[in-house]
Amino acid sequence: MIKILTLVFCLVTFSVCGQEPFDKEKWVAPYEFPIPEGWGKERIVFPIKFAPSIPYKGMEEIRFMPGWANAASEEYWSYAFLWYLDGKKKIDTKTMVDYLKIYYEGLPAATKSIPREKLITAVITNKTEAVDNYYELHIAGTIYMLDYMSQKPITLNYLIRTFVCEGEDKTFVLFQLSPQPYKHELWKKLDKLNNDFKCKK
Repeated sequence: MIKILTLVFCLVTFSVCGQEPFDKEKWVAPYEFPIPEGWGKERIVFPIKFAPSIPYKGMEEIRFMPGWANAASEEYWSYAFLWYLDGKKKIDTKTMVDYLKIYYEGLPAATKSIPREKLITAVITNKTEAVDNYYELHIAGTIYMLDYMSQKPITLNYLIRTFVCEGEDKTFVLFQLSPQPYKHELWKKLDKLNNDFKCKK
């Protein structure tokens, strides 16, 4: 199942496994972002092929819940990913909303099996913004997009947190996404990725 999930995402993202300028799977991350048992994983090198106008350099680390690709599962489209970015980036709510739109319009558009007339404009909303002692930015909202697996519109709830890692010239951004409401039990599993994340090994 994990291999199937990775293959699906590789195809959709044009992530050409083995053709990056270095072996991204053997790259040793200078942080800890856990892979829970049974979850899928994938790495994408910036610039992202389906969203090249997002002007960052770094790595995207993805964690798929076991039911991510199963339309009958409560975990369908439920996953998390981390952006590990070069430099200290000024990231605010507008920046994230703009980049989410680019990301989630580019993702289905990169799937050649989807008829072009089925593509839709992604609509991003944000509901909250907060600052605390650990996160520089904390926003929540919704993403209305085309589900490239079902080829039908879907709405994802999201949470975004940017991490502060003292003494590092890096920016960490953690995304959590699911069609399920925030009160659903699976969000506890996504939240645990936050709690288990460590800036340095």
